[in-house]
Amino acid sequence: MPHVTAFPRKVAVFDFDGTICPGDSIVPFLYFALRNKYTSAGQVVHAAGALFKHKLGLIPMEEAKLTALSFVCGKAPEEINAFSSRFIQEVLRPRFRKKACTCMENLRSQGYCVLLVSASMNVYMRKMPDFLPCDDVICTEMSEENGVYVRRLGPNCRDEEKVSRIRAYIREHKDLQPVPDLGFGDSRHDIPMLKNVNHPVLVTPDRALRKAFPQAEIVKWS
Repeated sequence: MPHVTAFPRKVAVFDFDGTICPGDSIVPFLYFALRNKYTSAGQVVHAAGALFKHKLGLIPMEEAKLTALSFVCGKAPEEINAFSSRFIQEVLRPRFRKKACTCMENLRSQGYCVLLVSASMNVYMRKMPDFLPCDDVICTEMSEENGVYVRRLGPNCRDEEKVSRIRAYIREHKDLQPVPDLGFGDSRHDIPMLKNVNHPVLVTPDRALRKAFPQAEIVKWS
């Protein structure tokens, strides 16, 4: 008998960097752009300086991200989509945690709506459903005007912003249950999101996340 999806559908939310894919993704994206002549060495040095300043607390993350991805400004999303697909296929996909992918596949087969919720950028995150078994992506948005990317970001999608964005998504999709059933994260920035799901799951958690959920399930995905 074929699987019949019950409505409203349950929701499972997954962080991306560190949860599904080890490490950060914006720096590899920047260096992939350099190797493929989408950006210059000078721009990479400038971007690295901005990211370092953010780590020192000198500039907000939004400014660092805009500096790192300034090379996409003035380009059409369609052009960057093709480039981003190559980046995911060649750089990120080999790093995906296999058990994370299997978990996502199993949840979708059970009728869950599987969402990626990430502070990473829509410039490449919007292509993730082509490579991962997820229904949609919620992430930090670089703005578009007149058919091209412009140097302006929406709110950085981490901490409480993840909660706000998930709630907005569920309000817009009437077939979904109002509270996510499952949530998967690896760091302190996922604490607000995981406090707003029925069942939090910690993926190789940092100390702050482990302390926030002492009774939660912990998994170590390879």
